[in-house]
Amino acid sequence: MNGWIETPWDSRALGVSTYELTDISLETLMATESVPGHFTARVPPLASKRWLHEYGFYYCDTLIEPFCKRTSFKPVFHEHITARPGLAPEVAKRMCQGVFQYDRFHRDFHIPNERADRRYIYWIDDIAEKGVIYGLWFKDESAGFFACEENRILLHALVDPWQGKGLAKFFWSAACQALFDVGYEELRSSVSSANLAVVNLYRSIGFSFRHPVDLYHKFNPPKL
Repeated sequence: MNGWIETPWDSRALGVSTYELTDISLETLMATESVPGHFTARVPPLASKRWLHEYGFYYCDTLIEPFCKRTSFKPVFHEHITARPGLAPEVAKRMCQGVFQYDRFHRDFHIPNERADRRYIYWIDDIAEKGVIYGLWFKDESAGFFACEENRILLHALVDPWQGKGLAKFFWSAACQALFDVGYEELRSSVSSANLAVVNLYRSIGFSFRHPVDLYHKFNPPKL
């Protein structure tokens, strides 16, 4: 169908057909009415959302892109904290359980949390094939991971008992420094604007922000 593409990486986790709109025209929105499945629309923040609402789309998130050039990076290091490449995907997948809450899938009331978790667990395998998973370490204790593809930070997590102790800026500094040491001149990521802790964390080590986009979802139950 012209106007959207299939997203099998989401479908395998959510258990329904999934699509992302490539065109937000009225014709495309009308066509979604007759197709069972889960739809995603990415829309500029100032664009009118009238027809999205008219055809059953609901707001889920606003994403922004943190980015940092080598010359703007302001790391803070801790003598016991390191980031090392080569963390086993199975270890990273265990760290995904119950960690994420601000992403659009966990905020979508049509998607059970366990299926939203599953999406990130599957994503770890995809990243491991094309990118690098850095383990975050405090001395010899595993504290989290940074999953990247080239200069893009795709997925990261800090797990108990390391959360809420003011240590995240040291872990993020170590991981970003490891990426700059590879030779990249700019790093970029993606974060929910509602996740203020991570937004402030990125900002504290020199990242700026650009390219906001509103994410709308629609769910049409399978036909009986």
